[in-house]
Amino acid sequence: MRRKVITGAAVCAAMLLIPTTAAVGAERTDPRPAEQRRAAELGLQTAPAAKPGEQPRSANPYLAMLPDPSKADYIGWRRILQAESGKRADLMERQRKAANARQPILVEDDEPTDTRGGNDTLTTAQQVDGFGTGRRDNPRARILGTLSPEHVETTSIPPSAEDDGAIPLARVTGISADLPSVRTSGTIGDGPHGSAGDKSGDFDFYRVDAVAGKTLTIDVDPSGSALLPAVGLYDERGTLITAAQDMIGTGGPAHLSYPVDKTGTYYLSVGSMTPWPYSLDPFDSGSGVGVGTEGGYDITITVQKADLDIYAVDLAPGDVLGGTVTGAARQLSVFDPDGVLVQGSTLDVSALFPASSPLPGGGNATVDHVAAVAGTHYVAVGDGAGRYDATVEVYRPGGERTARSQTIFLDFDGARFNNNIFAGAATKPGVRTLSPLRAFLGNWGLSRADEPAVIDAITETVRKNLVDDIAERSSNPRVDVRITNSKDDPDTFGQPGTSRVIVGGTTEEAGIIPVVGIAQSIDPGNFNREETALALLDNLSAPADNPVSLNAYMTDKSDRIAFIGQAIGNIVSHEAGHYLGNWHTSDLSGVTNLMDTGHIYDLFGLGPDRIGGTEDDIDNSFTHDVFEPTQGFSGLENTIDRTGFALTRGRGLTVPRP
Repeated sequence: MRRKVITGAAVCAAMLLIPTTAAVGAERTDPRPAEQRRAAELGLQTAPAAKPGEQPRSANPYLAMLPDPSKADYIGWRRILQAESGKRADLMERQRKAANARQPILVEDDEPTDTRGGNDTLTTAQQVDGFGTGRRDNPRARILGTLSPEHVETTSIPPSAEDDGAIPLARVTGISADLPSVRTSGTIGDGPHGSAGDKSGDFDFYRVDAVAGKTLTIDVDPSGSALLPAVGLYDERGTLITAAQDMIGTGGPAHLSYPVDKTGTYYLSVGSMTPWPYSLDPFDSGSGVGVGTEGGYDITITVQKADLDIYAVDLAPGDVLGGTVTGAARQLSVFDPDGVLVQGSTLDVSALFPASSPLPGGGNATVDHVAAVAGTHYVAVGDGAGRYDATVEVYRPGGERTARSQTIFLDFDGARFNNNIFAGAATKPGVRTLSPLRAFLGNWGLSRADEPAVIDAITETVRKNLVDDIAERSSNPRVDVRITNSKDDPDTFGQPGTSRVIVGGTTEEAGIIPVVGIAQSIDPGNFNREETALALLDNLSAPADNPVSLNAYMTDKSDRIAFIGQAIGNIVSHEAGHYLGNWHTSDLSGVTNLMDTGHIYDLFGLGPDRIGGTEDDIDNSFTHDVFEPTQGFSGLENTIDRTGFALTRGRGLTVPRP
């Protein structure tokens, strides 16, 4: 197989890709303030984070569709998921030992320690022989290696004096070829704009000159102070390029790694995680939006050549790849045979996989990918210095173990469920009963007599999304799924191969933190084929002043039944999409994907007239889209093929050899 010639610098840049906002047309508007939109683009949280030990203030935003996505507490949930992922890794290891599982292939990094360039590109990637899902292959590999960035000496320099809170006042670090790394200290809150000053917010700026082809890394350690740090990187024009924050809000370090693509002068700011200065004028030190956490910190700024280790693995269509890394590496990424980044990760959220999933977890970063095409894929380990230990495993989809179709049962009759399956979301834990769809029809100006037509419309939308579109557009020739409902079919939930979506009820009845919808897990490969999701109707049937309500988009011109069927059917498909293996995608990309999360009303299928149930309504689908950046992933998610191979039934394919 001919491999793409993609340089290490290009791969490194792709691994750290931050999606940019595309032109989306007049029909799509974003009501969020500009600073919140910019934060979302950069993958940063604007809502206050729960303190360690506290319950996060939102339902789990990886699994839930929130009425107000700006209130998502990713930081609080990452803290919980980090602990749970470690427990899951221990459980998986015990299960493997009990099953006397085959030992993984042991792979040693071919690149000698303290060298670079041996396996830093897709062209020179190190092949992992014997790995795969073929009969003679081993589905597990353990990779031991060393990241060896350019060795540089770090020089201590004195702290800067206040006021250093803007680009014109920035501390000159003196970084150059002769001084590639500096360390100093500072304090947030000691300047004229901190809590003892005008309270607009204190920030410390630093000037760095960097050369293209090298990597700029910044590590801000709060040194046990009360500061929850954040760091931003600006160009000479004052444009915020990228940013980072304490990912789990425990007073840990903020780490930023940026592959420099243009030689020039850069400015970095250090401040409090919240309120982050998205609207800060970097040329005006008094333009902050308020005081957040304050305290001392140590900062190390380095410009050096980074190291990257890339490994080549051969996959067949439908192979479900999982990987995790411990040790010195902070990032793990997967590229497809065309060199497209299909997932880059800087965190471990494998606790969101169901217990029956065999995919690994428990590291600094975890990836998963469902191969759409046969050929050589690439796993890249990066962002660090020193020894790492990576695990890469591959499995066939869960449906290949059974002769049964996957059934998705839509329950409109007011089902009972145990809300403890939505880990951490329950405010009143236990078995709950939801009111049926019919209880909400009057809120949309419909009657009980309209219920059969509404159920038919919702079911038809779900069938279009999960049956027709998937069979027509996915790469899987063996898609097999049945969409049934409580009006026309027996309730088969509880039988093998049946998952469900309950449509009805309110947040109060569900006894959970407010959501529009929520799924039980994210399950790449669909290894657990008996799961539950909810599509609650209190927000969707609220008065028209609620932007999440369908009433906000209906007029006398609307075909109400068609619109309600389309909108709720898309939300049902979104929630089922999670337990079929999909993560959230970005609503800022210019592409409307059924897995988008920010603009819920865009999932309703509104056309340019912004009125539902009219001729210009849009047919939304699963498609290719960038990951939602606030969730810690980068790259292009192929939700059509993730869903398609989740719905496999029967015997799989063997791995073609390049």
